[in-house]
Amino acid sequence: MKLEKTYYKAVGEYYERTANNTTVWEVKRTTTNSLPFSALMDHQERYLTKATERYSKKYADVGLARKPFDGTTYIGAYSYVVIVFGSLNVYEIPIHKFIREKYTSKRKSLTEKRAGQIGQLIKL
Repeated sequence: MKLEKTYYKAVGEYYERTANNTTVWEVKRTTTNSLPFSALMDHQERYLTKATERYSKKYADVGLARKPFDGTTYIGAYSYVVIVFGSLNVYEIPIHKFIREKYTSKRKSLTEKRAGQIGQLIKL
């Protein structure tokens, strides 16, 4: 099981309590004090960015599972990379700041200290 999977519910509940706008997020978990930028896959970066602009998603009809509806459209959504570090501190970083850091940093990873400077510590 992926480590971040254990945080999906808590992160979802956090945004249900605190969000004032449509919000999309991707959880990443590291057992250390840094997260490789490559942990956010290209397609995740692309769709997190698209949601801040305009993006529609059709949900697949899979087996007998009941989907909530056919699709969604995101326009101007808040979009975050949520990182749980080894210290168990959790930071939300706006996708545009994460991307800027990825392409301008001399490092190949985002440290917890830097996450605190470009993002926000959140309490799940």
